[in-house]
Amino acid sequence: MIAADDRNAEALRKSIELLQNGEVGREEVEEAAKAYREDAKQWHGIRRGGKELTVEECERYASLVAAEEEIITSLRSAGYNKKDALALVGLSESSHHYRHKPRPRVENPIPYSERNWPNKVSKESCEKIMALLTQEFEEGLGVGRIFDRYQDSGGTPLASRRTFYRIAADMRAE
Repeated sequence: MIAADDRNAEALRKSIELLQNGEVGREEVEEAAKAYREDAKQWHGIRRGGKELTVEECERYASLVAAEEEIITSLRSAGYNKKDALALVGLSESSHHYRHKPRPRVENPIPYSERNWPNKVSKESCEKIMALLTQEFEEGLGVGRIFDRYQDSGGTPLASRRTFYRIAADMRAE
């Protein structure tokens, strides 16, 4: 743990204890929580971005989360509601929720570019569109006109107008 985290967490714990004993008011607790919140900002986002943590970072994170949970519990027993207790330590309700009920992990995630979407244009349709575009471009027609002409001919719909434009853009880029 960072020394400042320890000092500010301990100061917050002490002020909560004094509040429970009636020796200080909520203002003192909120002032101690403000200092704690500034330090907590540094480590609250450590798990973002799918970054792999080292064993040391995982242990540090787990100890900081445990300390923060203890502080939240103390605040709740001192009369703060859950929302206010979380706000005092600088933690959103959703972050607190997912700490206790994490989303299930996908074991073998498929990269977005490799996913098989049910509405994805097939290779055959793509090749037909490319052949159609190549043929009609020679006549000097634009993509929109080619799409309209194909739709009016009564052929089986191959793709949307936007997909025709995407395929044409890919053809031009090659």
